[in-house]
Amino acid sequence: MTDRHKHFLRQPLSGMEDPSADLKPDIAEPVDESLDFAKHFATDKEFTTRDDLLKWVRGEATKLGFGIVISKSNNRGTQTLLLECKRSGVYKKHSNRQDTRFKKCECPFRLRGYFLSSGVWELTVMCGKHNHEMMENLEDNPIAGRLNEEEMKLVHEMTNNTVRPKNILMTLKKRRADDGITIKQIYNARSRYNKSMKGPKSEELVDDDGVPKEDCSDISILPELEAIQIRFNNADYNTKILIKEQLHQIAFPETMAPCPPAEKENWDFYDFETCEI
Repeated sequence: MTDRHKHFLRQPLSGMEDPSADLKPDIAEPVDESLDFAKHFATDKEFTTRDDLLKWVRGEATKLGFGIVISKSNNRGTQTLLLECKRSGVYKKHSNRQDTRFKKCECPFRLRGYFLSSGVWELTVMCGKHNHEMMENLEDNPIAGRLNEEEMKLVHEMTNNTVRPKNILMTLKKRRADDGITIKQIYNARSRYNKSMKGPKSEELVDDDGVPKEDCSDISILPELEAIQIRFNNADYNTKILIKEQLHQIAFPETMAPCPPAEKENWDFYDFETCEI
């Protein structure tokens, strides 16, 4: 075959498109030079809980400039946890919401955490390489700043104590090695918690058809009283006084009634000079 024939075969036919064009996944083009961060996660650390392991991994990843997500979690038998880079995998074609900061490019970075019979978690590096550039600032990354179970409990407790979201954020940032938590996440966590507290209680007052119940003998306020007691115990002096006054008005409404007016007929015989009736 002559060079002319070879050149002709390499040229696409006019009017025909590349048949593989529609089969290409919706991914970002990876960089030519891979980044290997295996040494940053190769550790002999033993983690007491699953959340401790996640907190450490996400803290290290944030320092390096990428986000970590949970790919798979197995709680049956030997507990395992598969972690991957936020940019692993590809987007599905029907997905309309794509965060351009974290466009997927099939990043191969993988970590595995597993629970030992001794009662601790350990971490191994399956692949420490990335095929994309790192980000300089992950402060607005919702994955990097995701709250763990312990932090969620703290948000709930501080919400019960009427602590402002700004102060909750400052408290959480003091406890974290990274700076990935945002005020938006605090507001979202508070909102979900408040809805979870209000929703089930309102459903107790209506039947399955939405009609208010006439017999409410099965409705109890013990959960509310217990929650008030917990909030009262953790509150400061001024908040305790406020809670006590509000409960006093509910428990003893008769003591809050206004004083009866003086009888008007007595004033007709009152001597303002001698101050006698």
